[in-house]
Amino acid sequence: MREELEKLAQEWHEAGRADFAKETPNLHYDSYLPHTVKEKTKFFYLDEGSSGVFMVRKEDCAIFRIKGYGVPNLRKFVGFLKDVTGARLQACRW
Repeated sequence: MREELEKLAQEWHEAGRADFAKETPNLHYDSYLPHTVKEKTKFFYLDEGSSGVFMVRKEDCAIFRIKGYGVPNLRKFVGFLKDVTGARLQACRW
């Protein structure tokens, strides 16, 4: 599952590149907003830069937005890992 999440994070990173370049052409996207995966006990965290954005529940690979860092918002279900793309995560970002 970790490899699939790393691939999804990379797709999500690339999906946000064009908008970032248009809005802030003087900043280097790859170093300013890296998209990372962190493994915790029950969830994987999908972070953008230094901010948490999504949490992936390990037991069923369900992806949720967050209420606060480390707290999933179970009402804001994005989808399951096998069905979600990087572009979908970018669209659900805000």
